[in-house]
Formats: sequence, structure tokens, C-alpha cells
Amino acid sequence: MQKCPVVSVLAPDGRSMVRRIFRREKVNYLGQYLDVNIPSLELVTPQGRLDLNEWMIDIDVLWSPDSRFVALTGGTSSYTESLRVFAITESGPKPIDATLQPARDMALLLQPYCARYIGPLDCIPDPGEDGLNFVAVAWADTHTLALVSEVPCGTAFGGTMCQAMGYEVDPPSGNIVSKMTFLEFSKKWRHAIPPRFRIPEPPEWQN
Repeated sequence: MQKCPVVSVLAPDGRSMVRRIFRREKVNYLGQYLDVNIPSLELVTPQGRLDLNEWMIDIDVLWSPDSRFVALTGGTSSYTESLRVFAITESGPKPIDATLQPARDMALLLQPYCARYIGPLDCIPDPGEDGLNFVAVAWADTHTLALVSEVPCGTAFGGTMCQAMGYEVDPPSGNIVSKMTFLEFSKKWRHAIPPRFRIPEPPEWQN
């Protein structure tokens, strides 16, 4: 079996990196044991190594300009994406919840209404933090991360599907620095927004 190469994304200071490695394992497939390469993601810093055990595919890595933070975006399908942010500290890499406040803000925008095309028992279109898509777009400066929060483009969310907002977040605290409609955000960050994002149609609500 061909050996898969290690892929590394260095921090700007050259001292830390995110590495995609592959481990050779035997997997039982229909009664036969096959040698397969299992991908794994690790964050390596001078202070230590963190095995992320990520299930995400097509991972995008965004290091902050000062190498103190790294944002990882990826997903398991073409329409789901999640975001993880880590601080590089003297004691090693530490996870930061950079999506909690944007998720709560999105919920406040959607909760008072009932989305069109879904049943009355599912009237409150609040997918929660884990149900939203989050994509890191760029670092506005050394400690401000620009990201997109999106309701998944699935029919389960009816008239709110694909609704999106743009946020600039302070990673150390997780607080929202600024928020914008997706139209405003796309004008400011048009050079960095992934191609799949389009200006969504206005949400549709039940009468």
C-alpha cells in the first residue's frame, strides 16, 4: 500500500504547526482484514503536542498573524462545517469557544418566529451551537477572527435554511466584537469568503 505523505501548515513564526498524519491500521471489512491509512490531525507547539482526533475533511487552517491562535474549519459533508479555535499558550495549546456567542446571537434572531414549510411542533428554528455551520474567514488582526455563522442548507430548517450572519470575534474571551448581515460581511471580506457562500434569500415565516 502506498504511504500517504504528512501535510503540515506552519505558523507564521515557524515554531508551531498543524499536521495531518496517517496511521496504518488493519480494518475488518466483510471478514477480511485490510491495511488502511487512517487520517489524524495534531497541533504541535514548542510547549507540547495535542492530538485533535478530528473527523473533519478538507480542513482549512488559519493561523493568526502573531501565531498565538489557530482556527480550523472542516466538515463531514458538503453542507456541514464546524470551527475549532486554539490558543498557543506557555502550557500548551488550549481550546477556545469562539462560536458560542455567535450561536446565541443567531438563536435570538430566529427564535421569535416560526419558519415556513416546517411543522408546528418544530416551529422554533434554533439549531443550537452544534447545529449551525461555522467557517473561519480571516484574521482581522492578531486577536480578532472574522467568521460566518450559517443555518444549514437543509429542508429541516424550512424558510430559515441557508440564513447567514457575519461576526468578528475576540478569541481570548469569545466575545463578539462586531456583527454584520451577510451582505455587509461579504462586501468587507469578499476576498476571503469561500466560493460556496451566496447571499441568501430573505427568510420566510409562517403567517
